[in-house]
Amino acid sequence: MKRGHWSSMRWSGYVVLSAFTLLHCSSTDDGGSTTTRGSTGTGGATGGSGGATGGSGGAGGGVTGGAGGSTATGGAGGTTVGAGGTGATGGAGGSGGAGGTGGSTGGTAGKGGASGAGGTGGAGTGGAGTGGAGTGGAAGASTGGSGGAGGKGGAAGSSGTGGSSGGTAGTGGTAGTKSDGGVPPDAAPPVTCGDAGGGPGAPFPPLTSYTANDGGFGSVAARNVSDATSGPVAIFRPTQYGEGGVRHPIVVWGNGRTNTVDIWARFLQRVASYGFVVVAPEQDMVTSAHMNAAIDYVIRLAGDANGTDCGKIDTTKLAATGYSMGGGGAIGVASNARITATFVFAALGTNNAKNIKAPWAGTFAENDEFFAWSTIKPAVQASTQPAFAGMITGTTHNNLPGNAKSSEAYIGFLRWRFMGDTAGKDMFVGATCKICTDTAFGEVVKTPTWDSL
Repeated sequence: MKRGHWSSMRWSGYVVLSAFTLLHCSSTDDGGSTTTRGSTGTGGATGGSGGATGGSGGAGGGVTGGAGGSTATGGAGGTTVGAGGTGATGGAGGSGGAGGTGGSTGGTAGKGGASGAGGTGGAGTGGAGTGGAGTGGAAGASTGGSGGAGGKGGAAGSSGTGGSSGGTAGTGGTAGTKSDGGVPPDAAPPVTCGDAGGGPGAPFPPLTSYTANDGGFGSVAARNVSDATSGPVAIFRPTQYGEGGVRHPIVVWGNGRTNTVDIWARFLQRVASYGFVVVAPEQDMVTSAHMNAAIDYVIRLAGDANGTDCGKIDTTKLAATGYSMGGGGAIGVASNARITATFVFAALGTNNAKNIKAPWAGTFAENDEFFAWSTIKPAVQASTQPAFAGMITGTTHNNLPGNAKSSEAYIGFLRWRFMGDTAGKDMFVGATCKICTDTAFGEVVKTPTWDSL
């Protein structure tokens, strides 16, 4: 985009936040709410020819401990410490299996074998088995209990308990390190702009008067900007742009013949300050083709996720407006159903008003040397859409647009049609509408369908 110079009254930013959701699944098993069993640890060495049979090892984490040693007399207990089983990964954070109980009383000789090392801990406390040596004879090598399955961020298992006679305590299981059933987080949602990103946005605060030079939003102008297909345009945006979640309607403006945007810049900035994005072709012989290209350009800006207009423009609310030759261009543009409101000053080509696809209005001069009021009235009455025209007493073709009543009507009409202002509606609708009873207007013409709006 080429950018021209900017003139600003005030400016503000706008931020959007988005959120993500992480899904979590879990599963359980019969062995102490674990999901997958650990491998079995290796028991201690077999004792000597000891006494009575040693007790069986405790079941750790859902795995049965090893059997005790054979009956003999007085043999030495096993000395090798069995390695603990390794806990499986993944589990929903179940607690470790319960430790096994000690064996029954053995013979009189020999010491108990060493306990196996505990397995890897589950999501809860790891399940190290109790050492399985008997009091007497040569204890068999008891198999260490395996730990519970690893859960998401599980706590370390507790240390195993020593045998009743000299057994070495099993090593506690370690914490699980992997999420069970974890689902990757959702991707960030795409940025959306234009009406696809939320429709019209928040409601505009209502206004009750349209005579102020600043309607409360401020305005900033960008001149001679364009892209490859738009041709140069001027864009007037509110300074308080998109604040409070509002989305601004688009108003296209057409200059009169030999007029430039320079002549109209102050008026168009005033219109923007009432909450509109106003675009005007930088042309002195404006046509409907220029105006349609200008609208298309703003719609492209509104849909640019990387641009400053994203989420701030309501592309479903489009108005075609203009003066004289530019008013004729607006009537041509309004033959497209995407235009939802039209307003003209002393417009050329009102005979084409029958092609307009949405409600329209305009102000006209009493003494127009180009477009006599007597020709305007039948054009309004022939409209297939609700239409309204007011003739301002004492005005001419050249001074009509600068008339205070004319510009007030222009802003009030757009605020009514796009922002829903009751005060704007009251200016136009009903037998006692404000314009209808204002002595500045010498005559008002409207279609029979107008007052039903």
